[in-house]
Amino acid sequence: MFEDITFNENIKGWIKITGEEDQKFWNDIEIPVPEKGVLMSRERMFFNLIQADLEHADLKPGTYTVEGEIGGYSIDKFKFVISEE
Repeated sequence: MFEDITFNENIKGWIKITGEEDQKFWNDIEIPVPEKGVLMSRERMFFNLIQADLEHADLKPGTYTVEGEIGGYSIDKFKFVISEE
């Protein structure tokens, strides 16, 4: 079901998060590749990267759209909601 992904160099990319009042843009993402050059997709690296950035983004409550590209792969556009606590 999951396939390993092999890269010959560090993974580069960008992520844009757009909302009604906020916009965040990471245009200089670079992820070091392990010595063997293999990243296992089951590690969910891309999702972990987005989650870590969102936790420190200070976004206001609202609906946001995420899009981007990492390592030559596009991130399918998706939406998420931050609710008021």
